[in-house]
Amino acid sequence: MIVLHGSGADSKYLATFAQALADAGAATVYTPDIRGHGPSLQRRGDIDYINQLMARRHWLIPIV
Repeated sequence: MIVLHGSGADSKYLATFAQALADAGAATVYTPDIRGHGPSLQRRGDIDYINQLMARRHWLIPIV
């Protein structure tokens, strides 16, 4: 299962939820950070337009 955070956050707040699902055996849970979010050294919020966040979601599918 892939759980994505909102546009104003990063995936840290999803850790407890993801772990609970995994511990219950419900799913293997991935909580990636969207481009421009999280601990990366890139400029925070580094997108040109809001739909760019969803346009790049295809990179997640081969990982899972």
